[in-house]
Amino acid sequence: MLVFAMKKSLIPLAMSVCLAPLGALAECDKPWPVEIPDGKSASKDEMLEAQKAVKAYMADADAYLICLEEEGRAVKVDPEDKEALQVAMEEQAIRTRRHNAMVDEMHMIAERFNQTVRAYK
Repeated sequence: MLVFAMKKSLIPLAMSVCLAPLGALAECDKPWPVEIPDGKSASKDEMLEAQKAVKAYMADADAYLICLEEEGRAVKVDPEDKEALQVAMEEQAIRTRRHNAMVDEMHMIAERFNQTVRAYK
């Protein structure tokens, strides 16, 4: 029973240790993709709302990309601290993947909206 209690108490500790290096990555909020109506059946009002939503999404996505960039620039690591340097490099790799995924998503949303506009016309 004591072993179980010890294991149970170590779980939060292990999780906090595993998540600790990612703390700096939690500041930037990725925007949610927008819903785009079917251009073949959408009304003019629905299309205008979709256009506003896409523009707002793109602005939020740009802010997210800027946040990731600023987050990366804010990291200051002593080059002699090999462990901290490794963590910083891993966090930068995560930021780079998040940046690239956001850019890909932005292109996908823009293309989908453009297809919807073509279908609407």
